[in-house]
Amino acid sequence: MDKLDGILAKPGGLNIMANVSCQINTPFDGDYVATELSETAARQSVMEKCREKLSDKTQCLPQFVKCKK
Repeated sequence: MDKLDGILAKPGGLNIMANVSCQINTPFDGDYVATELSETAARQSVMEKCREKLSDKTQCLPQFVKCKK
């Protein structure tokens, strides 16, 4: 069973929402991680974090993003 990171209570029951974490590993400048409710949002967020910190933006391209639930 997948690890459930978030639970949102709704009237009449629970609606369970799993978060998606995406990561970029750079060879010399560390790792960047973002966790969001959707993979699309997590991918965008991790690329933005990477771009804010690095002068070499080529390390922050979509092909370097790895995601998991």
